[in-house]
Amino acid sequence: MNAAKDKPQPKPEAKEYGDGDYVVGEDIPPGTYESSGAASDVFDLCSITTEPKGDKFPQMKTGNKGERIIITLSQGDGTLTVQGCHPLKKR
Repeated sequence: MNAAKDKPQPKPEAKEYGDGDYVVGEDIPPGTYESSGAASDVFDLCSITTEPKGDKFPQMKTGNKGERIIITLSQGDGTLTVQGCHPLKKR
């Protein structure tokens, strides 16, 4: 039995993170990310929020079309939700 072969492999790091929910530390690594703002849609509104673990306060960032959004994520940020935004890219 090969221990290295049986060990679960980490997910490859994505270059961009579009609309969806991501677990910080599993689906998206901690770090600073940037979006160029809202994608063209009915409302032209971008919303980026966290649902942290423990006593940490949630983060909530919003922007319109063309308004850059920057968010810094740490392990305690729990779940990140991205809605209506151009994809997040690591800075």
